Amino acid sequence: MPAALALREIPRFCVLHPPFAQTNGWVWLTFIHAPPIRYPRLSPQIIDPRPKIPDLLSVREGRPAMTSHWTHNIGPAQIVPMPQSAADDFLVGQTAPMLRLKRLLAAVAPSDAPVLIMGPVGAGKDRVAQALHQMSQRKGAFVCVDCAALNEATLETDLFGHNTTAGLIETAMDGTLFLDNVTALSDAAQTRLARVLDTRSLRRTGSNLSITVNFRLVSATCADLASLGLRADFFHRIATFPLTVPALSARLQDLPALVADILAELGRSHPALDAPHFDASAIQALAAHSWTGNLRELHNIVLRAFLMFSGQTITARDLREALLMSAPAPLQTADDTAIAQAQHTCESLPEGGDMDLRCYLRDIEVGLIETALERSNGSVSKAADTLRLGRTTLIEKMRKYGIERDIPAAA
Repeated sequence: MPAALALREIPRFCVLHPPFAQTNGWVWLTFIHAPPIRYPRLSPQIIDPRPKIPDLLSVREGRPAMTSHWTHNIGPAQIVPMPQSAADDFLVGQTAPMLRLKRLLAAVAPSDAPVLIMGPVGAGKDRVAQALHQMSQRKGAFVCVDCAALNEATLETDLFGHNTTAGLIETAMDGTLFLDNVTALSDAAQTRLARVLDTRSLRRTGSNLSITVNFRLVSATCADLASLGLRADFFHRIATFPLTVPALSARLQDLPALVADILAELGRSHPALDAPHFDASAIQALAAHSWTGNLRELHNIVLRAFLMFSGQTITARDLREALLMSAPAPLQTADDTAIAQAQHTCESLPEGGDMDLRCYLRDIEVGLIETALERSNGSVSKAADTLRLGRTTLIEKMRKYGIERDIPAAA
């Protein structure tokens, strides 16, 4: 089975077939990558009619891609040049949110301005950062750092170096330093990094020698802009140019192209296996999914399909029964401490009296965080699991409420 062409190869022409005949609500189009002589049989492409400007589905030689529909008579055609963007070489998608993101990437890439990438978990912020680095044509390395995974005790040494040992900032010399989960940085590290951005020089920990540095800082967070919890001076230095990566649910028309791109990638890494074929019902089932895990969840689903249905046609039933996984249901029971505290609060409210609800809720949240830290012997990761929070979110709340992490275990 011929593998789907990588969707990074943006088509040069879109062939529109008057009178734009529709079959079951789908519009027939053809996208051409090269002169027609290389494609003696062009497959019609099925496009979701919801967007005003149809989006590319996929292209395969000699057969329809991502659908079981086919026609031999495509009739007269009108050739319409399709605009291209430099970001098309790195990011898949032609929906309005992705086109806006690509335009902003193209605008900021040639500069050295610090960029803050925001978006939900799994939306592909790291891929946007890599695209920005490639488009900037910086000669140095792309250095990715997960701030939430750094040991707090050695965080500054890891970033800024120590005496004769270079840190991650110097490793990114003439390149790009990507700080994922940037909100996990301590206040001290934020202050020190802000100074580096101002002076373009740093001093390694334990050294008085000033070292000139040249790097592009790109930061990322899944937190909302209003709840970042960063120092104001640091925030304004790293958010010179903010970018927002859309959730997958906001760009469902890109699903076919994304699936084809993932299949092509998996085909290169698993050459012994044939790529599966997603029919029209499977694409519709994917569009109806909630996508709480965004692109990361989509990649996992396509990978399972690649391994379980090699060379086969995947239907909506296959997706529902073997591939799609529902998010785990939340527990129906609450912490006994929280229940007791809430009951006590309600009983202590005098009739006709006033109550500061925000203060009560804050006290309950602080109590639960401290209890979780105590039960986990001060481990933030274990406490976050107990509270069903992300580690970065818990760190932000601890910083907000001034809660120390080194709480001794209960005797």
